[in-house]
Amino acid sequence: MTRNKKEYKKGWVQTTLKATRQHGDIQSSMLGFGYDEGKLGVADNLLVEVEKWDALYFDHLGGQKKATRDLKEARREVNTRYVRHLKVARVALEGRSDLWDLLKIEGPRKLSLPEWLGQVKAFYYHYDRAADILKKYNISRAEVEQTIAMIEAIEDFRVQQSLSRSHAQEATEKRDQYSHALDQWMSEFMYVAKLALKDSPQSLEALGKTVKRK
Repeated sequence: MTRNKKEYKKGWVQTTLKATRQHGDIQSSMLGFGYDEGKLGVADNLLVEVEKWDALYFDHLGGQKKATRDLKEARREVNTRYVRHLKVARVALEGRSDLWDLLKIEGPRKLSLPEWLGQVKAFYYHYDRAADILKKYNISRAEVEQTIAMIEAIEDFRVQQSLSRSHAQEATEKRDQYSHALDQWMSEFMYVAKLALKDSPQSLEALGKTVKRK
């Protein structure tokens, strides 16, 4: 449901309910068909739910977008450092096939986030096994620990991204559920209104219904 359609529906529902409550002839005519304050309140509540879940959807969508931006920025920073360290390690650990395998030094770097993280983690999480050599090439433990903290931040951003996406999807489903119920309520209301107010086109127009003039 787009913003424009949502605002149109909201305006129509509000106009319809306000006219029914404030116009005596409409109120009395619809009351005769069971549309008392309790039944009108059903539409009020449905509209509140539609707006609540719509607002939550955009909140979670914003959270998802922020997590995505933060993740991309963190990955860029880690990758810049990782590429530099990798080049040094390939020289420093030449001939040490055991460490090359452990640190996943050989071969092209993966592009997908999960595979890329696998390579990056293997390098930094196993740093201690090659620390004595790599420290001589200015890859310090302090810098490695900073990088590990950034990697863990990326993992956190992935979780935030996933949770926000899931919550946004749930909010969409809830919003659409209440929106559909409100559509049904309005459809039934207008069907009854056409019967109750068939001799009063002005009243139907007050409800937001266009009436063709003869």
